Amino acid sequence: MNQHRSNGAGLDGVRLNTVPRDSKSAKRSQATDDEMEAYDRERFPDRFYLGIVVFLDRARGRGIVRSYSGREIRFEFPFVSVAGAPLGGRAPGIDLLHQGDRVGFDVAWTSKGLRVTTIKPMRKESSE
Repeated sequence: MNQHRSNGAGLDGVRLNTVPRDSKSAKRSQATDDEMEAYDRERFPDRFYLGIVVFLDRARGRGIVRSYSGREIRFEFPFVSVAGAPLGGRAPGIDLLHQGDRVGFDVAWTSKGLRVTTIKPMRKESSE
């Protein structure tokens, strides 16, 4: 049996899609979005979390990144991509990573838990 009418009203006569909106709440949400965007740019440059490579096993193609909050998150090739690395090979971009390097990274949930999916090596500052 059809539960809804075509005009959006339920069988009991109550409209289903009635959400009152006022202009003040729309302005507040826009200001909040703008503030969060500015905050996110400072904390997450290029939309990556910031961290340090604390362990790197080149032979097995695995490693660990420690976030600035102290959480250690594993990664494993070929399930991680390195931004700016040439395509191809067994572990593309592993030669751009070194223990102790500052990196930007992104994460995702897998069947083995939280894992790093993308690593962006930060450029080394030249001290001239």
